[in-house]
Parts: sequence; structure tokens; C-alpha cells
Amino acid sequence: MSEVPAELPIFPLGGVVLLPGGLLPLHIFEPRYRAMIAACLAGDRMLGIARLRPGFEASYEGRPPVVPICGIGRIVACEELADGRYNILVQGVARAVINREQPPAQPYRVACVSAVADAVYDATAMQARCDEFLEICHRMKPHLGESGDALCGIVASCADPRECLDMVASALIRDPDVRQTLLETLCPLARATVASGYVSQLLAQLQHEADDVN
Repeated sequence: MSEVPAELPIFPLGGVVLLPGGLLPLHIFEPRYRAMIAACLAGDRMLGIARLRPGFEASYEGRPPVVPICGIGRIVACEELADGRYNILVQGVARAVINREQPPAQPYRVACVSAVADAVYDATAMQARCDEFLEICHRMKPHLGESGDALCGIVASCADPRECLDMVASALIRDPDVRQTLLETLCPLARATVASGYVSQLLAQLQHEADDVN
């Protein structure tokens, strides 16, 4: 939380939501965002990933509205291509609220942000809820191939159940609306409920598809 700067570039994207702990690969090709990545790499490598509101297509080249709760990430890997494009890997580090955008002084957008902390929660109840969630994830392992081993590795690497929940949800949940809900939900218990419901449905779908094959 203390690492999040008060002002940083934001990268507005239509169907992409960055959760804390999650990894997001991006291909950067537009000139304005190439300039943004160059500035990030020259500084603290931090940027905000902000989801564009519906209907952004008509004004995409300008500054269409974004959802105020965004994911803050750090560029942890970068490949600069010969023509100036980038392939980057961004790791989520925090949730934040966009307080205001700065007047345009460069081709990309810059915003003043504040990191947001989790609400107070019952640690015992959270651990129990997280254990239920992870049990569902372990039942998914046979359906995920090599990804199942990676998922179990993520689970084993996390000491904080909230961190584990965010990382596993980021790996498994692709629906941007559900991901945005998880990003905006500050109660860890409520996040665990949302994630468990979605992953339970995913498990049921995978089991159904496996039964059809067999």
C-alpha cells in the first residue's frame, strides 16, 4: 500500500481488470502508450490499469470515462521490440481509487490515486472461507492439466488467505465483470463468497464437459 504513488499513469482498457497479485501480459503498440511505458520504465515502473466504461468506443482516441476503482501494477518484465513496441508483464500490487485526472500534458493519461485497504474482517471466518475456496480449486486440478500444478503452486506460496484468494481468483476468473466486482469489494469475506460461487460454477462446467467426453 505504501508503495503506491499519489500520481501515476493510467492505462485504460475495455475488458481488462488487474487484481492484486495477478499477472497481466500486455502488448503495447499505440504511440501514446509506448510513451507511457517508456516513462514508467524510467521511473518506478508503476501504472494503473483502469477499466473503460461501456460505450468508450466512440471516443477511444480521446479520454473516455473509466471506472474509478482500478488495479495498480508494477512492470516486472519487459521486452522492447525493434520498432518501438513493447511486450510487458504487469503484476498487481494494490486496489486504488482514481481521485482525479491531471490535465493532458503528455499523450497518455495521468491520475491522482489513493490506495484502498481492506475492510475490517473476522480472520477465523476468512480462513475457513478461504479453505473452502481452495478445496474447490484442488478439485479443479485434474481438469486443468499443467495449469493445475501451477494453481497448486500459487496456493502453497501464499501465507495470507486474502493474498491467496486474490491470486487464485486472478488466475481462474476471466469474466471482467466478476473481476471488477472482486476489485471493488473491500470485504475479504465478501470477495471469497463471490469467488467461490464463480469457481464452483466453473468446476461444475468442467466436470460436465469431462462426463460428456467419457
